[in-house]
Amino acid sequence: MSKENKAKLLLTNYVEEMVSEAAQKYNKAEADEDIITTLFEDFDKLSYDFYHKVGLDKEFLSNLRYELLVLIRKMFCPATHAFSSLPDERKKESGYVYVIENEHGNVKIGKSISPLNRVRQIETIGGYKIIRKWVSQKTVFFSKIETAAHRLFYKNRNNGEWFDVDFDDAIKIVSSLSDTSTN
Repeated sequence: MSKENKAKLLLTNYVEEMVSEAAQKYNKAEADEDIITTLFEDFDKLSYDFYHKVGLDKEFLSNLRYELLVLIRKMFCPATHAFSSLPDERKKESGYVYVIENEHGNVKIGKSISPLNRVRQIETIGGYKIIRKWVSQKTVFFSKIETAAHRLFYKNRNNGEWFDVDFDDAIKIVSSLSDTSTN
């Protein structure tokens, strides 16, 4: 087995162990909202080492991070009520989460009731040239989805809602969180 394949196997097993350990803590009522952030911090530190010391490709690490999100989402989001319907939730206004990329490669994850107008505002007022954009389906959970995405990418924050992340990775994460809100 090659050095790279051993590293991939080790990292994949570590992700499974992290999620399993988190599940045990959750079952003992020791887990809180910070446990998810801690899982991603640990994963990011480890994957940084694997990227620089072993030379694992970024695409593999990105895909594994996405798999970690899916595992965590399945395990914790319904139980922690991250997207649960509160009694008045259905009365709230619906909106969209959007992901845009400017000409410098910075990605903004935001929310709006009128996302296309908001993108035009960002271009006009902010002076940015938007080269790519994506908009979620309409949901009453748009604020929660945006907040969860910001938490997941907190280490990559440039300024405000602008992040140094891959546009397609941001869409994967927001889409996955959006899927959670409808389950």
